[in-house]
Amino acid sequence: MNHEKKIVMLGTHVDGCGGIASVIAVYRAAGLLARGDIVYLPTHRTGPGRAKIHLFAQAVLATLRLLARGEVALLHIHVAINASFWRKYVFFLLGYLCRVPVALHLHAGRYPDYYRSQCGPLARLLMRFAFDRAQAVVVVSGELQAWVRSISSQGRVVVLHNPVLLPQCGHGAAPARAPATLVFLGHLEAGKGCHDLLRAMRTIVAAAPQARLLLCGDGQREAARALAASLGLQASVELPGWVDAGERAALLDAATVFVLPSHAEGLPMSLLEAMAHGVPVVATAVGGIPEAVRDGVEGVLVAPGDTGALADAVLGLLADPDARRRMGAAGRERVRSVFSSTRMIATLEDLYEKLAATEVPRPGTRERFDEKIG
Repeated sequence: MNHEKKIVMLGTHVDGCGGIASVIAVYRAAGLLARGDIVYLPTHRTGPGRAKIHLFAQAVLATLRLLARGEVALLHIHVAINASFWRKYVFFLLGYLCRVPVALHLHAGRYPDYYRSQCGPLARLLMRFAFDRAQAVVVVSGELQAWVRSISSQGRVVVLHNPVLLPQCGHGAAPARAPATLVFLGHLEAGKGCHDLLRAMRTIVAAAPQARLLLCGDGQREAARALAASLGLQASVELPGWVDAGERAALLDAATVFVLPSHAEGLPMSLLEAMAHGVPVVATAVGGIPEAVRDGVEGVLVAPGDTGALADAVLGLLADPDARRRMGAAGRERVRSVFSSTRMIATLEDLYEKLAATEVPRPGTRERFDEKIG
C-alpha cells in the first residue's frame, strides 16, 4: 500500500444511534481509527436537519479535497437502507469517477426486502450498478452475501461480521444479575419485534409476576408505551429510551435474559454485546442471528411473530438458572472465538491491503451501463 495515501472511511457519527454507529465506536475503541493512514468522515448524525446537512456537506467537501490531491487509496463506505444508501451513493460515484477503489459495507438485514418492495426499477438499477462496480461489497452475514450475489455480478462479496469488544470479568466472577429482568436493545418498531415481545410479556408476567422488561431504544416509544398500557403492563415494562455504551454495559451485566425477536436483521450489535456480557439470548432465526446464536447452545431461537414460542422460550430460561449460566458462558466464548474486535479488525485490515492495491478501470470500460431496467 502507498502509505502516503489515506483510507477514507465514511459512516454515521460515532456518537449517534444504531448499528453502524456502534460498529464505528468499536473501531475507535480498538484503535483502528487512530491509524495514521485512516481518515474517518461522519456523513450523518442525530439532530436538527440543518446540522445534518452541514455535516454531510463537510464530508463531501473533505472527500473532494482528498481526491483532488490524489491522497485516497480506498473509500470504505458504511451504508444502511433508505436515505443512508442514497446519501452514500454520492461518495460511491466520486470514487467511481476518480478511479479510486470503493468498498461498500452493507449493514441492514432488510436490504432484500427494501430492494424488492421499496425500490422502483431505476433505484434497483442504480443499486446494482454500485454493487457491480465497487471493488468489494462487504456484508455482515452469509444471508446478505447470498442475496448480493443473486442480483449482482460482483465477484468479491466479503462476509465481515460485526466486531465486539469483550468485557473484562473482574477476578473471574460473573456479575450479579437482577431477578427475572429481560432486556431489549434496538430501534422501537414493529419490525424489530418489540410489539411481539410486549404481547408475549402478558403471558410471561401471568406465569412469572416478578418479571420486568426494559425496552431500550429510540424510535416509536409512544406507540410501544401505548401498547404496553393497553395490555396492562405498565408496572412490568420500562422504556428508558436510547442508552449509551456505559448504560448498555450496566444493563447487560444485570440482565437475566436478552430478547430480540426481530423480523429481519443483518447481524445486530446489541445481540453480540449481550453475548459478550454472558447474557443468554432469546431471538428469532433471521438474517445473521443463526450465525451467532446456535439454538440450545448460546440461546433459544424462535420463528418471527410467534409470540407463544417467544413467551415459552423466555419462561423456560427464567425457570432454569443452570441453562442460563451455560448459555451465557457459551455466548461469551462464541464472541471471543468468532466475533472479537481483534479478529474482525485484522480481517478488515487484510482486506484494505488487497483493495488499495487494486487498479480501477476507467468508467465505462467494464460492463456497459445498458442493462435492462427491472
